[in-house]
Amino acid sequence: MPAENTNAEILREFAHIVAERYVTADRELPAKQKVSGLSIPLNKGLMKARRWCSVAASGAVVISILDLIWAFPVPVSAITVACCELLLVLLLVETVTLTGEKQESEFRMGNEYSRELVFHPSIRSVTFLTAILLLGTLGMTLGFAGMHYWLYRQGTGNYSARLDVFSSVYYSIVTFATIGYGDILPMSSLARIVTTIQILLSWSSTALVLSVIIPWITTNHQQRIARLLSRQESRMNRTEQIMKKAGLGVYGDVDEITAEAKRRVQARHLETKSKKTPIRPKAKP
Repeated sequence: MPAENTNAEILREFAHIVAERYVTADRELPAKQKVSGLSIPLNKGLMKARRWCSVAASGAVVISILDLIWAFPVPVSAITVACCELLLVLLLVETVTLTGEKQESEFRMGNEYSRELVFHPSIRSVTFLTAILLLGTLGMTLGFAGMHYWLYRQGTGNYSARLDVFSSVYYSIVTFATIGYGDILPMSSLARIVTTIQILLSWSSTALVLSVIIPWITTNHQQRIARLLSRQESRMNRTEQIMKKAGLGVYGDVDEITAEAKRRVQARHLETKSKKTPIRPKAKP
């Protein structure tokens, strides 16, 4: 048989031996087991404060809607503005200070131990984050709409045009966006003060929203990369354990595997040759 064919067979047999040893070692090596775990909450009080503020802001938004419909005699919508602005501030502090839960786990694979440290932010879903930001923005818009409507009921001269429920919400949105079409103007000092406060809070709210979104995206991206690196390191450690157990790579002897491959190829050739050789009948005496 040509030497080229023999070398190719030896190479295939070499790869087959390596695959056999790797699969056998992978089956015999115990799986990665979690030995212990510890969860450490970070800034737990801040998380509770933000949750209670979210509940209060939700109730305050309902109050502002009822105020626009039923026209309460007192400016209760100011509570909505305060609750929603406080909610955005707490959300910013919660995002910047890395509030959440730190999990430290210890794993065992064979005779080796490893530790993993993972941080889970308090707000993990982008849908939940968007809902809180919309709640704060919508609440402030409706809260100021209720305040403008209440001021108009106190005196029609506070504004240059007639205000009803729809026009109050419209004026609040235009003021919050700092557009200023000029169709509705604050005429009295009190109306101008409320409008000025709304403009200033709209600027601060925009800055707060951006300050919340950017760190949240950065933190979650970093944590996602950290989890991927941890999984990759775990796979690499298991692969190293398998190679060590199977005697492959730096833990094995290439010459020994090559010799075994040659023995298998030679044995196969002898078996094939014996099958092809015809058996001659014995001659009669």
